Amino acid sequence: MKYQIQAKYDPEQDRILFRVGDGDALRHAVWLTRRYTLLLLKVFGEFINRDIDVAAQAGDLERAEIRDWKAQKALDKADFSQPFDAEAEIEAIAETPLAFELTYKMNKERLSLSLKSKTQPALNLTVDRDLTFSLIAMIGKAAMAGDWQIPQGFLSPALSEGQSRSARTIN
Repeated sequence: MKYQIQAKYDPEQDRILFRVGDGDALRHAVWLTRRYTLLLLKVFGEFINRDIDVAAQAGDLERAEIRDWKAQKALDKADFSQPFDAEAEIEAIAETPLAFELTYKMNKERLSLSLKSKTQPALNLTVDRDLTFSLIAMIGKAAMAGDWQIPQGFLSPALSEGQSRSARTIN
């Protein structure tokens, strides 16, 4: 069974529609406000920064280099070309709740998130770092579409825009 995740900016709502489906039907969706998106990106960044390879680096520049390298490897494996396979998109959007509360738990390799609304059951996700990089890229791209002027997660600008970086030698 294939699972799909989508983050799409809606200018009418000035929010990001965050949806999860299993390829056959929409399973869950929530609206993300700008403030909630910042909180979510902060949690993602904390999880990425706890990676043993990133945390072991002495300086900010070295941590950023390792983070970007790992992000590029993860994004090279991700498939963003497939359309989201949700049939009842219009009805689902009309009934989509606003994300209200975020709880999370991190361990060495996994981040468990619970995106809660006031009216529907929580959207629970457990992700690894590769998927976290993809989520940062998706949500960052949606935020750019809304001109929210928030950081693109913790990817350097070249990576979040899909450009390649020039090689750099660190001695």
